[in-house]
Amino acid sequence: MDLWSHIQSKSSGVKAQYSFLVAGLVTGIIGMVWVSTLPARFSQISVSDESSVEDSSGLGELFADTKSQLGNIIETTKETIEEESFNTESLDSLGETPSIENEGEENTI
Repeated sequence: MDLWSHIQSKSSGVKAQYSFLVAGLVTGIIGMVWVSTLPARFSQISVSDESSVEDSSGLGELFADTKSQLGNIIETTKETIEEESFNTESLDSLGETPSIENEGEENTI
């Protein structure tokens, strides 16, 4: 009896154990090959001078844009609040309070 027919004759739980074992072994072999190539990869990386690094990086631009957008949102919100408070003050200066009808009874705000 060969190995394949031996595995096929086992229950589904045992087949799952074999499949996890094989998957773990393949993953382990791939991981060991990858780790063994790391020294070669790290030896190719050169350390650069800090003076040659540009001040405007992509991340710096992202933070500058975000700061600008937040500033615009805050300014717009302040303007909206000022406009709404002006509208509320103009209603109060009329001296009239709007009424709300509720089931035939008149209530004032």
